[in-house]
Amino acid sequence: MRKLVSRTAKPPNDHKPLNDQLSSRRRHIYGFGAVIALALMLVAITVNALQAGQRQRAAEGWQMHTMQVLLVAEQVRSAANAIMRGERGYLITGDANFLEPY
Repeated sequence: MRKLVSRTAKPPNDHKPLNDQLSSRRRHIYGFGAVIALALMLVAITVNALQAGQRQRAAEGWQMHTMQVLLVAEQVRSAANAIMRGERGYLITGDANFLEPY
């Protein structure tokens, strides 16, 4: 006669073998390490983005300063040309009215 063995009558397996426990522990450590690594990468990316923003604002400030310097230089050049025109007019005609604006 055959013995009938119930398929649900297996003994409970409350304890994992030591090898599985270590493997599970390693998985937890690796998972935690991966989370820490991702967090550090996120911090590094954020710091880099903030520094890039600061560099961008500084570059924009220097660009504005350069434009102001070029504007003033153009005004000085224009004034110098006007003075030279007045001087030429005076030298050619002898009329002091050419020198009045200056």
